Amino acid sequence: MSKIIGILNLTPDSFSDGGKYNNQDIAIERCYQLIKDGAYAIDIGAESTRPDAKPITSDEEWNRLEEILLKLKELDIISQISVDTKNISTVEKSLKLGVRWINDVSGISNSEIIDLVKKYDAKITIMHNLGIPAKKDIVMKDDKDFMNTIYSWGREKIDELISHGIKRDKIIFDPGVGFGKTAEQSMEIVNKAEFFQSLNIPIMIGHSRKSFLELVTNRKAEDRDFETIEITQQLSNKNIDYIRVHNVKDNIKRSNDNILGDK
Repeated sequence: MSKIIGILNLTPDSFSDGGKYNNQDIAIERCYQLIKDGAYAIDIGAESTRPDAKPITSDEEWNRLEEILLKLKELDIISQISVDTKNISTVEKSLKLGVRWINDVSGISNSEIIDLVKKYDAKITIMHNLGIPAKKDIVMKDDKDFMNTIYSWGREKIDELISHGIKRDKIIFDPGVGFGKTAEQSMEIVNKAEFFQSLNIPIMIGHSRKSFLELVTNRKAEDRDFETIEITQQLSNKNIDYIRVHNVKDNIKRSNDNILGDK
């Protein structure tokens, strides 16, 4: 059964909820709500990776994260946290605090991250991309081989991690919906997500509210939960290991309703 990962953005400029959870108390309350709603884990990010987002320094990123992570450690729920970062200093500080899952959307652009992940025996998510933050005008070639290109990139990264001593069951692959892909390519990734299962590691898909959904709706980003939920159900039926969404409660409810309906 697929595990639902909740999203918490501590950013002023994320595409669908920027600025909503910047206050510490509100962020902590949101973490509790996501867990109550059934989230397997919470992926916390402090730097927006939306197209053409303004990069921030690692110090700025840590300033947004530190107090939240310290409070989550105090409340004994740090084990359910993944930190979404590409910065080596943020990775190290997060792991020292007790975080045991790093979501590196850059696909390990800094190899020092590998050593830290190994040292702390943490999980690592690697995401295919053509640059972080994404740029709308930099996308993969529009040909029939783009899925194989992503697959080959993932296999090379997995082999690199394993060669450095990272356990296979600690590696998660994210094909990077919306990152360096056209809307049509992103839709094909979610429609054929099972293609990546032969990599023999857990697969994560992050499709929630993203712009490729404009292929099927003219709703604003924050109003795309219906379309997100429909795709979540498809992914769940394909036994995709991790599904990363903003609205945990409704995504889980739909999945459970379908399971009960099948009995």
